[in-house]
Amino acid sequence: MRHVSIPNVQHPELLRSVMQATYGYTHTLLGESRQDTDVLTLAERCYAQTEQLIEYARTKILTETTTACQAGCSTCCHLRMLNATAPEIFAILQHCQSSRFPIPLNDLRESLEIAYKATAHRAHHEWRTLGIYCPFLHAHRCAIYPVRPLFCRGFTAYNVQACEQALQHTNGSFTVPGFIPQYEIAKGAYIGVRFALQDLHLAGNRPLVFPWAMRIALTTPNALERWLQGEPIFAEAEWHEDVH
Repeated sequence: MRHVSIPNVQHPELLRSVMQATYGYTHTLLGESRQDTDVLTLAERCYAQTEQLIEYARTKILTETTTACQAGCSTCCHLRMLNATAPEIFAILQHCQSSRFPIPLNDLRESLEIAYKATAHRAHHEWRTLGIYCPFLHAHRCAIYPVRPLFCRGFTAYNVQACEQALQHTNGSFTVPGFIPQYEIAKGAYIGVRFALQDLHLAGNRPLVFPWAMRIALTTPNALERWLQGEPIFAEAEWHEDVH
């Protein structure tokens, strides 16, 4: 795996070990056969191992301060657009097409289109001023929680008020204090998958914006098969900088 310097990391060895592990099994699963099921297996494995590592870190490191996150709290779903890899997109697509998904697909397509048109030509720091929230938010709960993106899994907050203040802070940067190892585990998994996909010529050099890529996946016939064949179906969902 390539050597990469990642700035502003508090636990570099933790992040790098996760990154190397996900890079390795992404190469193993998609390096040769490239079946539809391999992509979904990759996402499932990545999610499962990320959750296991997060639980381990919370047991070993998170001692004095507990996170404030709980079901029904959706402030973070209003704060930002985020990145996702193609295997995550396809795992979420499969979930959306199942009977468990509570949002009518036509409504979801419309919400994704609205989000895309509102944000596509805006700088990232402007997005919070638009009143756009995650299109997968349903009755203040995540409609794709079992298959939510890695960066959603990494976000935590120690204080609800900090999240609410960040939502109101529409100019400049904002910081919500949270459990950093959890974020770095999720980020390491994301980077490992993304770098492996690039080396396998299944991804470009720019990250995918999650709702933009979901918009494409839901409206492109045979999207998974075409992506596996190397067709750049997500080109319109690429962003010139990481937006997580």
